[in-house]
Amino acid sequence: MDISCPDESGKEVLLTTAGAGALFRRDFTTRRGHSNGVGIHHGPVVLSCLTREHFLKFLHAHPEAAIHMLTVLGRRLRETNEMVRGIRNVNDAVDRQRTRWQIVAERIATITATQWFVGLNLFFFRRLGRLEPDAASLEKGF
Repeated sequence: MDISCPDESGKEVLLTTAGAGALFRRDFTTRRGHSNGVGIHHGPVVLSCLTREHFLKFLHAHPEAAIHMLTVLGRRLRETNEMVRGIRNVNDAVDRQRTRWQIVAERIATITATQWFVGLNLFFFRRLGRLEPDAASLEKGF
């Protein structure tokens, strides 16, 4: 059984090909009320669906199944880590495409948004007499 899910553009991406004894969660295919995963079988398939209670009873009765599940999940985690290692950091990609003007504008915005910059400007413009406090501000203590 091929298990896939759509990417951002809607194209199906093959996640894995599940063989005999494979396991996956039911909510993989029906999360948040819509299908976000697809299982396509190539021949006869037998699927078992257990409630949480029955699943826990099954694991207590068959501890070797729990060990098998841990092995499968560990392998999937390693495979996912390998896939993630090949993904570029989006922030680095965006930083490489920024122009000098964008860098300058970002630095100006960063500096002018600080409390020190605003405070110094208030002090400077009050000293010049261009920024006179109104009566309401004086009553509040500003």
